[in-house]
Amino acid sequence: MAHGCLNDIHDVHFSFQMLLFLAIPCVFLVVNVRAIDDSPRPDYFHPLGGLTMQLESYVKEHGPTEGLEADLWFEQKLDHFTPSNTEVFSQRYAMNKAYYGNNSLAFLLISGDMAMIEHFIGYSFMGDEARKWRAATFMLEHRFYGKTIPKGNLEMDSLKYLSSEQALADVANFITQMNIQHGFENPKWIVFGWSYAGSLAAWMRYRYPHLVYAAVASSAPLVANADFSGYFQEVSKALTTVEPKCADPIRDAFSIMSAGMKNKTKRAHYAELFKGRPLCRYNSEWAEFYGTNK
Repeated sequence: MAHGCLNDIHDVHFSFQMLLFLAIPCVFLVVNVRAIDDSPRPDYFHPLGGLTMQLESYVKEHGPTEGLEADLWFEQKLDHFTPSNTEVFSQRYAMNKAYYGNNSLAFLLISGDMAMIEHFIGYSFMGDEARKWRAATFMLEHRFYGKTIPKGNLEMDSLKYLSSEQALADVANFITQMNIQHGFENPKWIVFGWSYAGSLAAWMRYRYPHLVYAAVASSAPLVANADFSGYFQEVSKALTTVEPKCADPIRDAFSIMSAGMKNKTKRAHYAELFKGRPLCRYNSEWAEFYGTNK
């Protein structure tokens, strides 16, 4: 199997021009923080939707990476900050120790605001580096995404346990238990992430420096902003650099399509035009569409 690991995808989507956070993290690209998506379906409007579909297609053709163990489960605390609350839930993770060199070096890819795609363990920048440095690799699914649904529902009473603070504590507890389970002595954990998960990676190094040796974050927003226009300004600037007359027609096209999405017939036409399934069948997709096409 080729170890280039989707070089074409790396070049376009996975160009991890990252900082290695050995001290207080500093992250310099910003994107939107996305809403909950509790299903493993491909999402056209999620920023990683296209990459995910390319990865799944590649895996179908070439198979998963050697040694991948997927759909593993870990008993996680529901509330890390209320000692009297002893409830637990099952948190999904994946791992690969095929290249592990018994050096107590572990890489962890944090799955952010989407269902965990375990093949990112091998077919990614982290996977390439793991082979190079002979690290054990792990990926942890974020609570309330994918198959990891505490209390089995998304009711408001359950969602009060959905927060970045709880997610960070999840990762800390996971690392602690994996150290015990795999006998890591004086381990060096390096956490990876992009977008929201990149923020988690940076915050892990800042909040839990005794557990995390370093963090690698890509396009990681550190300041939540409900109406963030900076990303679109940078995209427009990039388009204008390539072709000065490019940005305005694209902006007009999105405006026309945004209006047309309210019409069922036009939605079907767009789906046929872009060779996809029917668009916006889920409430989360409507939020994604209008959140990314302003």
